[in-house]
Amino acid sequence: MNKHLTISTERKVYKIPLSDIIHIKSNGMRTTIFTEAGAHYCSKNLKEVHHRLKGSPDFFRTHTSHIVSFSKIKEYQRVDGGILVMTNESKVPIAKRRKPIFLKWYMKK
Repeated sequence: MNKHLTISTERKVYKIPLSDIIHIKSNGMRTTIFTEAGAHYCSKNLKEVHHRLKGSPDFFRTHTSHIVSFSKIKEYQRVDGGILVMTNESKVPIAKRRKPIFLKWYMKK
């Protein structure tokens, strides 16, 4: 299992430790990876980034545009269908159709 997520931009290639990733958000073809050190941007879509994380049980796709790290979830709020508050205080929605699967994943961790 790879312990890093490698992303590239026009000028640099980054190796981001998986343990540093808080959550990942997509804006169409651009993806933002939020870490303890700040945000990293890449031109990969979320589907491709999610595919690279498939082997890691610590990550869950909560929505069509969000992936979260279990270890960085601060709290689960039962409002608006479900909201996760992350360690960086970001609020991440949970899609209605993914909520039952998320709750099973969350409760067994």
